[in-house]
Amino acid sequence: LSKIRTERKATLRAFFSEDNYTRKYFLLQVFFLQKQAEKIGALALWLNVKVFLNREPQNVFADGIQLLARSLNITTVTYQYSNMGSISPLMMTTADKMLVFSEGYKKIYEYNGIGPNEFLIGGYLYDGIAKVVMQKAMEHRTQLNAAGAKFIICYFDETVETSRWGLVSKKDHLDELHELAKLILSDAQTGLVLKSQYMRNSPSQLYPDDTLIQNAKATGRYLELMEGVHRNEIYPTEAALVSDLCISHKFGATAGLEAAVAGVRTVLLDTYGCTTIHDETYGKADIIYQTMDSLMEAIAVFRAGTGHYDLGDWSGVLPYFDPYCDGDAPGRLYDTINESVS
Repeated sequence: LSKIRTERKATLRAFFSEDNYTRKYFLLQVFFLQKQAEKIGALALWLNVKVFLNREPQNVFADGIQLLARSLNITTVTYQYSNMGSISPLMMTTADKMLVFSEGYKKIYEYNGIGPNEFLIGGYLYDGIAKVVMQKAMEHRTQLNAAGAKFIICYFDETVETSRWGLVSKKDHLDELHELAKLILSDAQTGLVLKSQYMRNSPSQLYPDDTLIQNAKATGRYLELMEGVHRNEIYPTEAALVSDLCISHKFGATAGLEAAVAGVRTVLLDTYGCTTIHDETYGKADIIYQTMDSLMEAIAVFRAGTGHYDLGDWSGVLPYFDPYCDGDAPGRLYDTINESVS
């Protein structure tokens, strides 16, 4: 801690003696990182920490502990929790050990010599959650069945953004919801489950007065699953198990992967032309759809039994994303932690 404090003071002196504003900015960032490292290091010493487990590599404390872990004899462990499709520098880590879903994800977390010291394959982390939420899911399905729904669609949204850098606008989001609402209203045997990533993006929050959504809700075959304050803490598995087919988005796709791991047919909308390292694998199954219109046509053909027989079927490609699918991904994480302590 004394050493990092000395380095922090040296960084601050360099900041005041630097004339180049770009270098001043980055020196300030280094100073901030060193300050946070000093804080997390002090806490680790006070608690006699042996293993630092981190879920959020983009958090400054995750980088801060890396500056001190070796000298404090701490093993750092991090784990993948989202279905990332491309490299994100903020999500990279230099932890001692990192559990990823499968071999295919290693290239997302390692670049040009920067990456974890050791990769471990753990499988999709929330595989196995089905046994916890099955009863609730069946209660939801019974409710929709009682209203006449025989074919239930689940729709996951990733987010809705209003900033200039946002990808999904309210218009885009509402257009997709309207397509689904129209299907509910035109087919008395179709039900709809909606599960947003954030509570604020649930349709009842964003569009409380929308006529189409209100009419769909009035059928009794429309269900929003919401729980929490900021994030919607309903597991995607719960919503998926209510359903016969799930719709997710390719640019996020974590909810979609979780639904597929749970054994439910799942498709990914790619309305924004997203490119991922998984594209070759996605292409081996009937998973990706460019527009909601083309997806609605495929669903109609599938339900009529005249084509798209493998719609949303991940069985042929799922081992690429999770080689285990045995429900024991948490167990492999626990084992890694215990081995690291000893």
